Amino acid sequence: MDLLCWGNGELGQTGCGGTQDISPEEAHLEKFTMAKLGKVKVLACGSSHSIVVTVDNRIFAWGDGTSGQLGCGERTIKDRPTEVRLAKELNVTGEDVPAVGASIVGVACGSRHSFLWTETGQAYSFGNNFYAQLGYDFQRADFKEHQLAPRLFRSLPSSLKTSQVACGERHTLFALEDGRVAACGHNDCGQIGCGSTENAPVPRFVELAGPVSKVTCGANHNLALTGDGRLHQWGCGRACGNVERNLFLPEEVTAPSSPLRDVAGGRWHSLLLTDGGVVFSWGIGREGQLGLGEDGIRASAPRLLSCSQPVTRLQAGDSYSAAVTAGGELLLWGQIPCGSRVSDHPGRRRLWTPQSVPLAGRKAEERRTQGVVTQKPNVASETSAALSSRQSPRSRKTPCMFSSHHKHR
Repeated sequence: MDLLCWGNGELGQTGCGGTQDISPEEAHLEKFTMAKLGKVKVLACGSSHSIVVTVDNRIFAWGDGTSGQLGCGERTIKDRPTEVRLAKELNVTGEDVPAVGASIVGVACGSRHSFLWTETGQAYSFGNNFYAQLGYDFQRADFKEHQLAPRLFRSLPSSLKTSQVACGERHTLFALEDGRVAACGHNDCGQIGCGSTENAPVPRFVELAGPVSKVTCGANHNLALTGDGRLHQWGCGRACGNVERNLFLPEEVTAPSSPLRDVAGGRWHSLLLTDGGVVFSWGIGREGQLGLGEDGIRASAPRLLSCSQPVTRLQAGDSYSAAVTAGGELLLWGQIPCGSRVSDHPGRRRLWTPQSVPLAGRKAEERRTQGVVTQKPNVASETSAALSSRQSPRSRKTPCMFSSHHKHR
C-alpha cells in the first residue's frame, strides 16, 4: 500500500516532515511505506490537515492542529503522521468512556474540525467548535470552543446510529441508519436546511423526500442521494447552480436518467457520477473546475463532461476537481495545485477539461489508484493538498473517499 499526499505544505499538511510544496509526481509518504504502519482503510483532508485510518483501526493525523482538529490532545502543528489515541475519550458530560472497540469505518474533515465513526454507529468529534459544528453548544459552561481529543458524540438519541458524517467549512451533516439526515453548525447560506439562516448549535433534522443513502458537503452547500435515486441540494446558491439566491431548504436536482453512484461538492461547484462512469458538473467554474472548457464557467444544471475513460471515483476541491478512471488514471481539472506536470501542458496551472496526471513517477498503466481525497484550499493562504492510497492490481479492497472544504475562522 502506498499513501501519496501532495499540495501546499506550509502547515505540514503533506506529512513529509517539512513545509515544502509537493506535486503529484513527487508525492509519497515514506513513513507509511517504509515503516509499514498498515494498509489504509479510510482517509480525509481538511483545510490544512489530514487523517487516515488503517485496516487495524489505527488513526494517524498531521498538518494544522491549532484548533485540536488532529485529535492528539494539544493545539499544535504536526508535519509527519502522528498516531491519535482513543484510549480515554470524554463524552459530552466530561465522563470517561471505554475505548473504541468497534471498527472505525469513516473519517471526515472540515476546515478545522474532524469526525470519526464506527461500524456500530458511534461518532467521535474533535477540533474547532465555534459554530457548534461538532454538534454541541460550546457556549455552555461544560463545553469548549476547541476540543483537543476525540469526544463521543451524543447530541442525538442513542437509538439513532450514524452511518455517515460529512463536514463542510463550518457545518456538519449526519446520515443516520434510518435514512434521516441531521445538520449542525454555521448556517449563513442555508446549509442547515431548516428554511432560515439561524445557526444550529445542536443537530436539526433535515426534511428530505425519502431515506438518504449518501450525503456530501461543499464548503457551504450540501448534496444528498436518496435510496430511490433522487438527488437533492441546499445551501450556497452559486454552488447549486443558482446565482440569484441561496437554497434554505432542500431542492431536487434534475439529474441524468442513469442511476447515480456518487456526488461531490466544492466551494462553488458540484459533481455527480453515474453507475455507467459518466461525470456531470454544475455551479460556478471560473477556474475550470467544471471541466466544461473555457466557455463553461457557469452551469445551472448538471452538464456532461468528456473523460478519457469511465470514472469510478470523483472528488471536488475548492477550485479544482479530481477523478479516478476504471483504468487507474488520475484526472484533474480546474486550478491545479503546485504546478503539476500535466501531459501536453507543462507548467500549466489551470485546466479547463479533465487531464491525466502522473503520480509519483509511475506509468499510468502500472497504477491502480484506489482512492483520492482532495483538500480544499484555504482562501487566505491558498492552501491545497490531496491524498491518494494505492494498492497492487491484485487487491480488491477499495477504500472510501471523503471531502471537506474550507477556510479558517
